Amino acid sequence: SSSSSSSSSSFRRGKWSAEEEAFAARLIRDFDAGLLPLENGATLRAFLSKKLNCSAMRISKKFAGEKCLGKQIFLRRSGVDDAQLREEADLLKRLEAAFLASIGNATSSHHSSSHGDGHSSAASTSSSSSRERTAAAEAPLSLDEAIELVLRTDPSAAAAAANG
Repeated sequence: SSSSSSSSSSFRRGKWSAEEEAFAARLIRDFDAGLLPLENGATLRAFLSKKLNCSAMRISKKFAGEKCLGKQIFLRRSGVDDAQLREEADLLKRLEAAFLASIGNATSSHHSSSHGDGHSSAASTSSSSSRERTAAAEAPLSLDEAIELVLRTDPSAAAAAANG
């Protein structure tokens, strides 16, 4: 077991990317719908913290007042067909890939620049959606808008969403 101080240094901090918001929105939707491969009783706050590699407090701050995420627990829905579960899992993989790509440069440079220079290279290194991401940083997107942004910039995710 690792100490919390060493694992917290690699946690995500700061502004949420549009891709991260879209991934989180879909995770919340599927959690609420009981469509995830989780054990009954799992909490939404802890689940999002793990999937987004950030502290539970960052989740609480992001969603403060909206849904009281810490009190939501998972209940698996029965009777969902395998095809729907596969489509949903595929869409989540694509949203997660877009999220990971959006933080890729920030994550790889995190260790060298984590000592207070405050500069983020994620927005400047993305060519296709840097303007949209800058706009997203200035004005918070609704969860639906964040999903729409990812689907617009990732045709494969849009195709998966259209089927689900």
